[in-house]
Amino acid sequence: MDKLDGKIGARELFSIVIIIIGIKGADMTPANLFPSGQSATWMFPIVWLVIMTIPIWATLSLLKKYKEKNIVEIIYLLTGKYIGFIICLSLLALLFTATVLNSRSYVDIMNVMIFPTTPIIVLYAVLIGSSYFIANRGLETIGRTSWLLLPYLVGGIVLLFIILGDNIIIEYLYPITGPGITKVIKSGITHSSLIGEFLLLAIFFPNVRDYKSYKKGTLWGLLLSCLIISLLFIEYILIFDYVAPQMMMHPYSQLTRVTEIGMFITSLDAFFFGLWILTGIIRFSFYLYGGGAILGYTLKIKEYEPLILPITVLTIIVGLIPSNPSQTILILRDNFLIKKTWIYFFALPLVLWIISKIRGEVKK
Repeated sequence: MDKLDGKIGARELFSIVIIIIGIKGADMTPANLFPSGQSATWMFPIVWLVIMTIPIWATLSLLKKYKEKNIVEIIYLLTGKYIGFIICLSLLALLFTATVLNSRSYVDIMNVMIFPTTPIIVLYAVLIGSSYFIANRGLETIGRTSWLLLPYLVGGIVLLFIILGDNIIIEYLYPITGPGITKVIKSGITHSSLIGEFLLLAIFFPNVRDYKSYKKGTLWGLLLSCLIISLLFIEYILIFDYVAPQMMMHPYSQLTRVTEIGMFITSLDAFFFGLWILTGIIRFSFYLYGGGAILGYTLKIKEYEPLILPITVLTIIVGLIPSNPSQTILILRDNFLIKKTWIYFFALPLVLWIISKIRGEVKK
C-alpha cells in the first residue's frame, strides 16, 4: 500500500476506532467487568458514553479552536513546557502500559487456546512484530487496513448471533439491573477509561483531512464500538449466564467453540479466532504508532517513525516479565489501568478547555 497524501478520512478513522475499542468486548475485559456488573454488564458501555460525553466534547472543542495542532501540541501551548512535558509523559506511560498488558493478554489467550506448545516469546514476537510492520507504514496504512477488515469483523459478530440463536436463554438477562442500578452506574463510571482512546486519537488530528471528518469518524466510531461491546456482553449472558464469564479468561473463544452450521459445518472457532487475531494486530499497530507519535512530539522530534522500533522491542521485553501472567494481567488491568485512570481521561480535556477559555478571556 503506497502512501497518498498521508491523511485519512472519516471512514478510516471510524474503522480504527471500532478496531481499538470495539474489540475489547472480545478480550480479557469481560473477566474484569462481569463480577461487578453481573447480568447488567451489557449496560456498562452505555454508562461509558454518557460519562465521557463531556470530555469528548471538550477535546473536540479544543481541536476545532486550535485547528492544525494535535492534543500534545495543545497541552504544551496551554500548560507550558515543563507541566506539558509531565502530562505528555504520563499519557505515554498509560499508552505503553495498555500496550504491554493487552498484548500479553492476547499472547496468553493464543497460547492456551490455540498454540499450547509454542513458546510465549515466539507468539509475542510474531504478534508485536506483525503490528510493527503495519505501524511502520504509517497511519494511512493502519486506517485502510482497518477499513478492509471492518466488514468481516461486523459480519462475524452478526454471524455469531445468528448461529447461536438456538442456544439463547432469554431468562439469563434477568434481573435486568443486575446487582442494582446504583452499583451498575458506579462500576460503569470507574471503568469508563475503556473508551479513553478518544484522547489518543486527538494526537492524529492533523492527519485527518478536516475537522468534520474527524468529528464524524470519532463520534460514530465510539457509538458503534460501545454497541458492539454491549452486544457481545449480551451474548455471553444469553449463552453462559453471568456467572460463567467471571471465571473464563476469554469468553469469546468459549463462545466460538460452540458454533456450527447444520450437521456438516462445525468447528467454526478457527475462523472467528483468526479474525480476532487480525483485529488484535491492527489494534496494537495503532498503539505502537501512537506511542511513537507521543514520544516524538514530546521530545520535539519531527520524524518519529524510527521511535516505533524501540517501543516495539521494549513492549516485548516488559511483556515477558509477569510470572503468573493471567492473574497478574487481570489484576493490573482492572485495579490500575482501568479503575484508576478514568479520572485522568475525564479531567484532562476539561482542565485544558478551562485553561483555554481563561486565556481567551484574558486576551480579550
